[in-house]
Amino acid sequence: MPTFVLTPLQVWELRELTRTAPGRVACRALMVLWRAEGLTTLEIGQRLECHRDTVSLWLARYQTQGLPGLQDEPRSGRPPQLDAATQQRAAAALAQPPPEDDQPSACWTLPRLRTFLSGPTTPGRRPTERLLDFTTVADLPFGSHAVV
Repeated sequence: MPTFVLTPLQVWELRELTRTAPGRVACRALMVLWRAEGLTTLEIGQRLECHRDTVSLWLARYQTQGLPGLQDEPRSGRPPQLDAATQQRAAAALAQPPPEDDQPSACWTLPRLRTFLSGPTTPGRRPTERLLDFTTVADLPFGSHAVV
């Protein structure tokens, strides 16, 4: 694979990624920077303790897709267990401070959120059993009323 030729803007963007992106993405940005400096895929793989085929994969993705190619692609997985209405109600509830019915609380807890959404006496399996999954992957405006 030939040496990359990067513009000063591309170098700046990649260096910024090495400082601000999650670890895997930062390593991928380093792969591109080091390749542009003339290192071989074998040398880069040794520095990052990964196989040179992995280095080649990320270099090829950067060449075809640019910076977005260094990000993880969405993965398949278990479908959401919460229906859309419950997700919307949870997001709306998390944007507000929790009610102080039984005790004062500065933040939401999962049991409190379940009770708030389902009611305390819902029999059988509640539709909010997957709240932990939802609250960890949803892009919610937690602010100072975060779930703990």
